[in-house]
Amino acid sequence: LSAVQHFSVQAESVTVMQQVGVLLQTHFRSGRVERRFLEWNAIDSIIINEAVSSCEVFFYMAFILTDKDRLTVVFPRLLPKLAMLEEVYNGMHGMVSQRENSMEHETS
Repeated sequence: LSAVQHFSVQAESVTVMQQVGVLLQTHFRSGRVERRFLEWNAIDSIIINEAVSSCEVFFYMAFILTDKDRLTVVFPRLLPKLAMLEEVYNGMHGMVSQRENSMEHETS
């Protein structure tokens, strides 16, 4: 396999399993798949943020985790356009907000 094929990303996905967690996957052209699981209770919130490089501005979506100082970017290699990020965000944000509301009721 060439190095380009081994590291070329074919697809990235996010799967939300409410009350369980979030599975982030990156599929490479070589057939290799990277998976990262975020536990439901470890997710504090989800954001869409703007970043500036030396020659462009782009948007990314990320999870803010309760015990981490860093963000976990949802689509780190493909960096979809803002319209697609907003669509995914709207679906996931409702689920994360429901989690936050249920946690507030449990502590009250």
